[in-house]
Amino acid sequence: MKNLINQLKNLNFQEVEGSTEINHTLDQWLEKKLIDSGQYEMIMSVLQFSRLQVRDVMVSRSQMVTLNQDSKIDELKQLNNEHQHSRYPVWKSESKEEIIGLMLVKDILNQDESHIEISKLMRKPVFVPESQRLDTLLRSFKLSHVHMAIVVDEFGGISGLITIEDVLEQIVGDIEDEHDENNEQDPISVIDGKTYVRGQLPIKDFNAHFGVSFDETYFDTIAGLIACQFGKFPGNGEKIVYHKYEFTIIQSDQRRIHLMVVKPVS
Repeated sequence: MKNLINQLKNLNFQEVEGSTEINHTLDQWLEKKLIDSGQYEMIMSVLQFSRLQVRDVMVSRSQMVTLNQDSKIDELKQLNNEHQHSRYPVWKSESKEEIIGLMLVKDILNQDESHIEISKLMRKPVFVPESQRLDTLLRSFKLSHVHMAIVVDEFGGISGLITIEDVLEQIVGDIEDEHDENNEQDPISVIDGKTYVRGQLPIKDFNAHFGVSFDETYFDTIAGLIACQFGKFPGNGEKIVYHKYEFTIIQSDQRRIHLMVVKPVS
């Protein structure tokens, strides 16, 4: 990251204005090999990052793994064996409408007494609105040394949660650890006559499968190549024709293309 920042300082941005001009400038830098494909994708992510809000990347309420304030240490240990999170929101006993604390797994490591209640060890939660910008939240995380916040809607209801990892992934991509499941799937599959291609498929493998010779000079994956043709990270349903092949985006987010349908066009 530091090397990338130093490179950007030494490059002339020529007072570009607007996303179209910036994309064009980045394409030129890439063509001149002033930046590589990884740096290109990271800069694109950074440019989009400032436009994202908490609601765009938060974990929804239905997906939250939580505790009750009356839970015991044994219950937390059992829950953690299954989910392997570092922090768990704690609900108020009388109602699942109010989060009153955060339980950090590291705080129970030296607790041998199984009867100790979660409420005795939990920490004060931090609340953020759905509309808060991610760059603002990241600065807040850094200054407060808090790594998880509870997200609330305009009426004060619980919408979900967001972690510093969720925020950073918008710039650097997925951050996996030893507890993440390995969801390996076929990079190319045919279902009901449609050819599905995963974004992280190397271009050389795409070329071998389809019998084409897409340029591998600037990008390693088919997702990087197609995103460059769009000049942005496209949304679901968007299409583009590239070298007599139509690419329809099936699954994408603000930082990468995950899945496409590919078909030849005359």
